[in-house]
Amino acid sequence: MNEARDSPARRKQFLVICTVMASVLAYTALTSGLLETVVIEEGTYPGGTFLYKTVTSDPAATAGIFRVVSKDLGIGGYRDDDNWADLMYAVYLDGEEVPVGMRRFFGGTLVDAKTNDGKETRRKLMDEVNNEIKIVDDDSWLEKVPYEEGKLPRVKAGVTQFPFTNGFVSALIHTYKVNPIMERYAREHGKEGEPPIVSVTCSVEQQMCTHYAILEKQRDFLLGRPDSAEYMASKNKGKKKGIDYAKVWKGVKSLSPFKSASSEL
Repeated sequence: MNEARDSPARRKQFLVICTVMASVLAYTALTSGLLETVVIEEGTYPGGTFLYKTVTSDPAATAGIFRVVSKDLGIGGYRDDDNWADLMYAVYLDGEEVPVGMRRFFGGTLVDAKTNDGKETRRKLMDEVNNEIKIVDDDSWLEKVPYEEGKLPRVKAGVTQFPFTNGFVSALIHTYKVNPIMERYAREHGKEGEPPIVSVTCSVEQQMCTHYAILEKQRDFLLGRPDSAEYMASKNKGKKKGIDYAKVWKGVKSLSPFKSASSEL
């Protein structure tokens, strides 16, 4: 005879499963740095030739871009021992004033174009991979985005290192806890009126990400794109009625569990 769904044994089984799942989630959150303090120190952003893809999406997709770029470079991209540090960089153009799904960011590799390695990397991504993109129809949407080239300056920056597990929970913590703190630091310590730019490079091997709050020449990091205010104005241009995305997002982020997080200087 089949056991009733609401029997004591079934309820106990369900409770055990929920407890195990909650424990795993809690452990994952703790190892991803949920309770870690963001400590920011003075440092320098390296700068260089940036070979990148432009994406408009949730910044939590950053690791996905890193995997695609590393795969294009022939260094794997899906192994647990991949070391992206000081090779793969993301640059976030938009912060808290732009709804998550509408945020723009760059993901790519930073190279010294004067070296043979830098020249070969540029040739591979800008020529070889970009040409293949035009004829391939079955790649993911990230792989279909063509590479662009730009120059990022070597500048003064606020720097912090934070745990990274290369998992979904870790990506959320970096997006909703660390990045907003770095953005506020950029606003408070950068030149008034300049866009708050944040950049990050991560290492799967070292289980660590290095975040940079750019404090000089911020508009150079936009690589010709409008800043967040101009970007949102263009999105709302000609709209008389409808959803005010900025106000909706402001209300949503007020509910964020990370809103009270602060840095120690």
